[in-house]
Amino acid sequence: MLYISAKLIPTKLQKVMLVKVLKLLLVTFISLVITSITNAQEINTLKVTGIEGKLALFQSIEVKIDGLEQWVTKNPDVSKFVLYIDGDRLQGLPPRLIQKWQDGKTEARLRFDLKRNEKNKATWDAILSRKPRSLFRTVSITVGIDNGTQVQSSVIADFIFVKEKWLVVFTIAVAIFLASFYVLARNSDIIRVPGAQPENGKPENGKRKPYSLARTQMACWFLTVVVCYVFIWLVTTDLATLTDSVLWIMGISGITGLSSAVIDSNNAEREQAGAISEGKPVQVKPPEETKGFLADILNDDNGVSFHRFQMVIWTLVLIVIFVAATWNVLAMPDFDATLLGLMGISGGTYLGFKLPKQQG
Repeated sequence: MLYISAKLIPTKLQKVMLVKVLKLLLVTFISLVITSITNAQEINTLKVTGIEGKLALFQSIEVKIDGLEQWVTKNPDVSKFVLYIDGDRLQGLPPRLIQKWQDGKTEARLRFDLKRNEKNKATWDAILSRKPRSLFRTVSITVGIDNGTQVQSSVIADFIFVKEKWLVVFTIAVAIFLASFYVLARNSDIIRVPGAQPENGKPENGKRKPYSLARTQMACWFLTVVVCYVFIWLVTTDLATLTDSVLWIMGISGITGLSSAVIDSNNAEREQAGAISEGKPVQVKPPEETKGFLADILNDDNGVSFHRFQMVIWTLVLIVIFVAATWNVLAMPDFDATLLGLMGISGGTYLGFKLPKQQG
């Protein structure tokens, strides 16, 4: 015989409560459907007719919409409206309803403050990185409601990516920065091998030490990252653009430069110790004079060396890729472990061949 616990048999009160809950859910569902249909029908009466203001980040625009006055009489909450630029939905930009006197009558508009925040950061990245890239690009403008329905619109406008005056300032600043570093590198030892000046050498006459490949690589990556970082900030105002790859690149080039200096110092000390052990007078051989930038970074004691040439080529290739990626997507690239490993192997090979050398 089958026995059923009395606790499993619903009481009359439980049945009544269950019916009420089901009715409430049904009414809520029907209400949502009716509201959605009503909103869709009402939004078809709206039409975007134009905008006022500069269409650029951290500017405000006013969207003109025919039929908005009638809409707000039934739906006073305009926070449901969302701005669309080029078909991309920008969340996190709640509009404000404003009234303006236009052509002898009061006109209702929606004002959007074009800000970049966590809700729309990815959308802004997509808009800003879309080609063709120039100071201005023509985009479509409309608004929609939070259920995804868009208001009909044929409005287009020029989106300002970078203000021309700021781009000019940036270009001039970068040119001055690079020119200053060139003068500093040419007239100082900032990217030259460590140690004393060449024998009887006079820096004022151009007789300086050779250029160091490791220090040159450090300088190239430093300049590249600084310029790309400022460019991204100028366009997007985003300060958190440094990636893990940037840290690895700076770390690898820094370790290569530091290890190169240590190896040079150890080689010099080894020569001194050898001379002392043999009872010979200690003579510190000063570096040779520079033979020119390319000759210095590509040559060792035996002439042009492949490991130096390899390091130069891979550094140039990665820098070109880095700059191109920054320009295309307005973000510093994330190199995969293979490329970073290749850079590390290239630097390690260079250091390995330096071990028996005296300078480089």
